[in-house]
Amino acid sequence: MIDYFKFLHDSGLYRGYIECAFWATSDGEGLSFGRDRDGRDISEEMQNQTEKDLLIFLYTTREFLPCGVEFAQIGRDFWFSRNGHGGGFSDRDYEFADELQEIAEIFQELTIEKQADGKLYFLNL
Repeated sequence: MIDYFKFLHDSGLYRGYIECAFWATSDGEGLSFGRDRDGRDISEEMQNQTEKDLLIFLYTTREFLPCGVEFAQIGRDFWFSRNGHGGGFSDRDYEFADELQEIAEIFQELTIEKQADGKLYFLNL
């Protein structure tokens, strides 16, 4: 049996997605969340939502995923595409880029917020 959660982390998909989310999101002072971030301040809710969204995306796009592309790049493209940024699937020369883009856009846009407990959470836009 495949351990899908292990795959998310070992393949680089989770890392690529989270690193892109941090890089592309600014805090209240206009600074990227990506600076000096080691992941220990990710809330359990943020981690769970990331894993759930990535698993749903993988399952839904399994027939469209390009061969030979690092999963970390797929994670970055998914973050950019779901949030309406350039640089996602629509900017790639993948055979099924349009299908991947359309599926990613079904997911709700997110931003990151640091809350009073010092942990990071996703907020729906």
